[in-house]
Amino acid sequence: MKKFKALLKKDWQIYKKNILTPLWIFAIFYLINIIILIFSHFSGNWSGLIQGDIAAAPAQALSFMGNALFVVFPGLLYLLFIVMVMQNALNEDKKIKCELFHRSQPVTLWQRTAAKYCVGILGNSAIFLIMAIINSLVLNVVLLYIGSFDLSAALHGLTLAIAFYFKSAIVIGSFAFFMSSVFDSSAFFKFLGILVGLNIIVIILNGIYGWKIPTPLSYFLALVHTSPVLDESTSQTFDLNLMIRANWSNLIFKMQTLYQLIAAALLYVGATMIYGRKEIS
Repeated sequence: MKKFKALLKKDWQIYKKNILTPLWIFAIFYLINIIILIFSHFSGNWSGLIQGDIAAAPAQALSFMGNALFVVFPGLLYLLFIVMVMQNALNEDKKIKCELFHRSQPVTLWQRTAAKYCVGILGNSAIFLIMAIINSLVLNVVLLYIGSFDLSAALHGLTLAIAFYFKSAIVIGSFAFFMSSVFDSSAFFKFLGILVGLNIIVIILNGIYGWKIPTPLSYFLALVHTSPVLDESTSQTFDLNLMIRANWSNLIFKMQTLYQLIAAALLYVGATMIYGRKEIS
């Protein structure tokens, strides 16, 4: 266990800069918004900026959808950074010219890849979780100020958004991790380029010969697709219980989730086996 902790610390030092970059982006975002709010306050537009048609929406609908969307959209940025880290995860030691040293350490191949996998996904996800809570707190303070806050709806929206992110992070991160064992750099984007190229070829062949071959891109999108339900009811007839059931059924409690987790596990195993057979350069 001590060896694995040492590997985690080593990989954290390697990827720390990329993992922490979104924090700086959101710090700048909040600084800009604070400046806007200060100017709005002194110019007399404060109430108009916060209140209006939005404040007229039902508190449950505003709290649920607001917390879900206010966390999901930043989560998309974190998914991008997970891809950036994971697509180079198995090539970073080679890049910094210390692969031979790390492979000679008294740790197993599976421990090395598990440490890289955990830091890439869980490291980013831990930072995302902190930002998600901060975003939710900021939004809920505003909703409380305009009198449109519902605690139960807000917590359900926040939980749903976090579940959406973690599921997407595991699936997409596993694909990027696997591709890092196949390509030496920009692995995930090279994979997408090949996938799009094959997709175009299939479309052309289907158009010329009248075939009905499924496109590779459609299979990939079907596997990674995870979409929350945000339109089960209108803003005037919002049913929180219906929205909660619809989203958890769509996000977690269905067979696609099992397929996605199995695919993620197989991608990790495949990446480790390919990485173990690569020659040290």
